[in-house]
Amino acid sequence: MDTPWASRSERYRSIASLWEVKSESGVTIHPLKAAVQAADNLGCDVREARHLLIEAQRHYSADDLDRLLVTSALVNHQLNSAIRPLQSQEPASWDAYRAALASPVQRDSRTIEPETYADRVKGAWLGKCIGTALGD
Repeated sequence: MDTPWASRSERYRSIASLWEVKSESGVTIHPLKAAVQAADNLGCDVREARHLLIEAQRHYSADDLDRLLVTSALVNHQLNSAIRPLQSQEPASWDAYRAALASPVQRDSRTIEPETYADRVKGAWLGKCIGTALGD
């Protein structure tokens, strides 16, 4: 049977990397843990996924990579089920965001000009969007 893997050991290295990866700088990364934490940061219910992480750790430690693959798929399924889809009414542009605000910014004589303030908020908003897109 032909497989896309060059060897069995390559397949197992690929499966093991679902749990743990060593970067060139020596930093250990745990992709499944990071995915669960990211979903938790979004406010998703990740209790079942966290329980599955314990199983994944056990399978990785026991070098049972076939079961690690299955458990990884279950974690991903739990996360996909927990993450709510984007709502169509969520703003996708600066103008839509401004329109969604409860009220316009009121001028306060002790603060900066409204145009300067709006430019700064827009810059911060765009910076956050770019940072998020780059993995912030």
